[in-house]
Amino acid sequence: PALFARGMGWLLWAALWAFLPRSGLSWSVAPCGHVGEGVRPGLRRLYGSSRGDGGGGGEPGVVDLIFGQGQGQRREGLPEGAVRGWGDPMVASHVALLLPIPLAAAHGVYDLALLQAATLVLSVAYHRQFERPGTLATVESLFAKALFAYGVAQIFQFHGDDLRAVEAVCAAASGSCYLWTNLRPATYERLHPVGLHLIPGVWSWIVAVHHAPLVSGALVSSFAAGLMVQCSSAASAAGCSSPVLYS
Repeated sequence: PALFARGMGWLLWAALWAFLPRSGLSWSVAPCGHVGEGVRPGLRRLYGSSRGDGGGGGEPGVVDLIFGQGQGQRREGLPEGAVRGWGDPMVASHVALLLPIPLAAAHGVYDLALLQAATLVLSVAYHRQFERPGTLATVESLFAKALFAYGVAQIFQFHGDDLRAVEAVCAAASGSCYLWTNLRPATYERLHPVGLHLIPGVWSWIVAVHHAPLVSGALVSSFAAGLMVQCSSAASAAGCSSPVLYS
């Protein structure tokens, strides 16, 4: 366990360092969450940059992406009411997240089944709407990060070293892809379905079949109804009155 924890630490540091330049770091400025002009590139990449006009926006940083609320993707020239078709890879790749849900329920891992089902509904709605900023983006990001944290917690309570190593690789790959595609938006359409849908689908399949739940079934049942109502409300809040298939 100690060797595994040390290895995970090195993996996380390596993933973080991949997004920072190897020179020019400065830790002596801006204790706030955003930094403005004149800050060295390394710290700007870590914390993000604001426009300085009080209007928000700017480039997200690693800290923002990990701990901040989801802001969605801003797309210039997108027709109002446009939605992705069901065959779009960004939507169709959710099949990988759907399959582990009945497996988790069948094996008694009800906390995973509930959390992944809620995340799936929100994620499909979010991506169908072309990742528009808004309430849905914020709620979907919260659930997606909760699902990732759940998976990491499951790694540390599992005792099968071989599968635990596979799960650690899935966690590192998924987390790195999340950071990379948000720091390099040009890669989002190509890499997000793989790193944030297909890989987590494999990861959750392993958890569903080989793990025990982290939360008791009784507690999961007591919150299930209310949680699903909240997810449905958040998803419907972003609905378009006249959807137009657009690709």
